[in-house]
Amino acid sequence: MLSLTDAQWFCAKNDITYTSYTHPAFFTTQDSKHYDHIIPWVHTKNLFLMGKKDGNRHTMLVCLSSHKRLSIKTFGRMLGYKDVSFWSPDMLTSILGLSPWSVCIFGCIQTPLPVYMHTDLFTADLVGWHPCINTQTWTFDVPNRRKLYQALKVTPLPFGDELCINEASA
Repeated sequence: MLSLTDAQWFCAKNDITYTSYTHPAFFTTQDSKHYDHIIPWVHTKNLFLMGKKDGNRHTMLVCLSSHKRLSIKTFGRMLGYKDVSFWSPDMLTSILGLSPWSVCIFGCIQTPLPVYMHTDLFTADLVGWHPCINTQTWTFDVPNRRKLYQALKVTPLPFGDELCINEASA
């Protein structure tokens, strides 16, 4: 199981700096809203998804701002995936070493995956992720996010609001 210590070691080894915030456990993105005035960030929602394409099962990580809602059907259709669904808790644990409440980009330490990222996260000054534990958030500036992606061997692929659900119509 990936741990906070694994994330700390990974960042130190790759000269990636961050600011750490400790808080009560966040089980939903709604929980994090109480800290928006304390933590200067764009808080992320991280979704490990799988879908079928060309007869094969593909797995991926989708990162977006916590206040956005991904349209999984539109995501799948626009990118050519069928039967898009969430990873099971067993898959999260056995493949990535993550518990369902600590889903984060650090899951790519063990298994590099395609990463789809909302354009908001490319332009934000600070982006926050849980470091394999939901009682901390680490914020990364742009240069350190680039180092993080490089160290994880991922190249985030951008997507915009066309793949999100408009909250006014939801």
